[in-house]
Amino acid sequence: YEAFGLVAIESMAAGVPVLVDRSSGMDFGAGCIAYDAAHFPDIIKSLLTQQAEPLREAARSNAVSHYSWDAVAATHAEAFRNRMKPYV
Repeated sequence: YEAFGLVAIESMAAGVPVLVDRSSGMDFGAGCIAYDAAHFPDIIKSLLTQQAEPLREAARSNAVSHYSWDAVAATHAEAFRNRMKPYV
């Protein structure tokens, strides 16, 4: 069990669009498609036939810009600085 969804982010970074159940809480934005599981067969057919390339590009761009080590470190540093402002 993994609450964050590292496998989804790694897939997106590799340019693979990710399909997740809306109730999973893993809607990571562009390149990550969140729907009710009942719609998965239709979405998979659509991805295999026509829509994959724009989603591949969006998935990779989103993963690299929001979830790279540099992006995550910058977000954490900013949160830390904001939290420490009252004490400095």
